[in-house]
Amino acid sequence: ITFSLTSVDNGTQASAAVAVKANTLSGTVQIAVIISTNPVLPPVTATDNGKSLVVENGVWGKGYQAARTPRVAMTAQDTTATLDPNKLYVFPEMASLAISLATPSDSTIANEYHFIFESGATATTTTFPAIPGLDDFAAEADTVYEVSILEGRALVTSWEVLA
Repeated sequence: ITFSLTSVDNGTQASAAVAVKANTLSGTVQIAVIISTNPVLPPVTATDNGKSLVVENGVWGKGYQAARTPRVAMTAQDTTATLDPNKLYVFPEMASLAISLATPSDSTIANEYHFIFESGATATTTTFPAIPGLDDFAAEADTVYEVSILEGRALVTSWEVLA
């Protein structure tokens, strides 16, 4: 869902994207709001399971925070990397790639390890942690891979590189 916010005070506009994830088995609802603007925004109120939450300048009140994943640009020379959680690592075309995972500093939150890399005309040689979803991974040539590791499991998405 995307919507526009207008400040009553000075007419400043901002765009925002809202993602809502409901788990019908546990009865939980997760809400993420991303607000894109340079000026200061007035508070925006949302609800989460009946709790009133206030978003001010992209930060949730009561311990919630808007999703802002830092992007880390890697180089072809970064063939061995230890990934910190909650960052997106973007690798270019890689001849080889060895990934290890740093221990998260806060185990009370979801810690996602997320990276993207391109396998060129010769398939990338990979070394990944022994995690379900990566244990039998073999890169194919001319393919881009996106890997997300959460709660000890990996999800791998791939698409063909078009010439």
